[in-house]
Amino acid sequence: MYLFRLLSFSFFILLGFEGISQTSTPKIDSLKLVLKQANSQRDKAKTYADICWEYLNIDLNISKKYNDSSKIYYESINHKKGVSNCTYRYGVIYRKRGEYDKALVNFNDALKYATATKDTFTVADCKYQKGVVYASKGDFKKSLQ
Repeated sequence: MYLFRLLSFSFFILLGFEGISQTSTPKIDSLKLVLKQANSQRDKAKTYADICWEYLNIDLNISKKYNDSSKIYYESINHKKGVSNCTYRYGVIYRKRGEYDKALVNFNDALKYATATKDTFTVADCKYQKGVVYASKGDFKKSLQ
């Protein structure tokens, strides 16, 4: 009985670690198919952005590469909101990497655009992310501003 429990426990531990090293999911696989079928620059930019979000909790380097591609497509069609959203995603990527100064630069840039266009949801989101960054840096007074 003890051996059975030990083997069962080991099996579940191994399954858990296998899931951590996973570099794709069914949703990512589906989005990659959508990307192959995308006809417009905007559709490609949006799909690259969606894939970027999906990789945020799997692999930040891959996430950044998809965000880079999204930004290139949005810039090619002069889609300012799309470029600003890419800037916001860079902030999230840098925050998760612990590169707090880079994260703040990106959140501030995204915040400027959101404020200028009266996008209150993104304004609130950028301020929240900045608060998280300042709290992570240990500057709790700034995190509450």
